[in-house]
Amino acid sequence: NIRSVAKALSLERILKICLILFIGGFLYAFHERRVQILHALMQPIIIKNTKPISSTFDITKQHVFLLQQLLRNSIAVNSVAVISVNIRENSKQIIYTDTTKNLQKIISMLSLTSPLFSDNSAMNNRTVYLMGGDIICMDSSKLDIGSLVPDLEKVIPYSCAIPIPPTYGNFSGWIFVGFDRKLTEWELQQFKIEVTKISSIIKRGA
Repeated sequence: NIRSVAKALSLERILKICLILFIGGFLYAFHERRVQILHALMQPIIIKNTKPISSTFDITKQHVFLLQQLLRNSIAVNSVAVISVNIRENSKQIIYTDTTKNLQKIISMLSLTSPLFSDNSAMNNRTVYLMGGDIICMDSSKLDIGSLVPDLEKVIPYSCAIPIPPTYGNFSGWIFVGFDRKLTEWELQQFKIEVTKISSIIKRGA
């Protein structure tokens, strides 16, 4: 009868609404915890590998010129480095560095090769975001970079990491840029435009 049909339709609507709410809640929860989820998926390959690795890209003379220009001409930049990664071997390797004179000694103390994922959760989270194509800029104290070299966060109080390539997929490494102060929002946007172009050029191998 009509009443039974109406009840059936109402029940169907309720079930549809419940399904939509469930899917929406699941997607929201995944978005909020995507870093933890992706990090958990990477756990099986987190090993203490510090052997030299073969880079998936090369630094050419043109790249060196562009990186030197970034250091010399960009506002507040005091250090630049390029890091190559091997996800399967859980390794990362510094393949290029350039700094202002007062930082050369302290930067030389950094280990050239180290695990991509380690027991530093802040850096692990940053790596996952980089793998997703995000540019990460933050107060260096939040990354605990002092654990790499003592007092490093005092001379590089603000830093950015730009994935290579600057988009999702085929993650090969990143460009690290250190600053002697925090940038304004306008300065940061201009910097991101400039360094994203350099990242694309490095990945293309031009």
